[in-house]
Amino acid sequence: MNYKAQRGTFDILPEEEGIWNKVQQTCFETARLFGYRYIETPIFEESGLFERTVGEDTDIVEKEMYSFDDKGGDNISLRPENTAGVCRAFIENGLHNSTLPSRLFYYGPMFRYERPQSGRYRQFHQFGIECIGDDSPDVDFEVIKIAWDILRNLNFNNVLLKMMEYWDLFIIGGNWALAIYFLLRALRVGGIVWGIFIFWAILSIFLTTAVM
Repeated sequence: MNYKAQRGTFDILPEEEGIWNKVQQTCFETARLFGYRYIETPIFEESGLFERTVGEDTDIVEKEMYSFDDKGGDNISLRPENTAGVCRAFIENGLHNSTLPSRLFYYGPMFRYERPQSGRYRQFHQFGIECIGDDSPDVDFEVIKIAWDILRNLNFNNVLLKMMEYWDLFIIGGNWALAIYFLLRALRVGGIVWGIFIFWAILSIFLTTAVM
């Protein structure tokens, strides 16, 4: 009998190892520059964890999770994402008792039973970051900056970052104080280049609203 990789999965061959290692190393190094620490969680959790955090009525929980009863009678699921697992580990291991915010990053295989197509697989690798204990707008900018740096460090030079709709919420909505805050934050975290970028974003929307 000829066995093949399951639909929606693929093998990582020896000649592809260098590319995978490069991507992982770049993600890890960039996250660490921003003070994030690596955390690794099991690839399966109690199904109830995802039902509570992702939502019982979502497509992920209702249609896409690989769930089954183990030999002990517990209903477990292969992780479809890892935010829930990281938060569970954060609480279970008492990380909330340490200095907050807690910046964590992870990398590993996730599983979703969905229709395989270009760029979508049933087993896929995901890199992610979680900043727990800080709900300030700083974190939003920090996440964008990390993603941008990873793409640039991997030599994706034709990437367009569109932030107009994001800024509309602040500027057209009249929240200029928050827009200026983001500008100052951009200068402090991202340097002069990001400061100029954010300044022109603010100016362009100001001119647009003035014309309107």
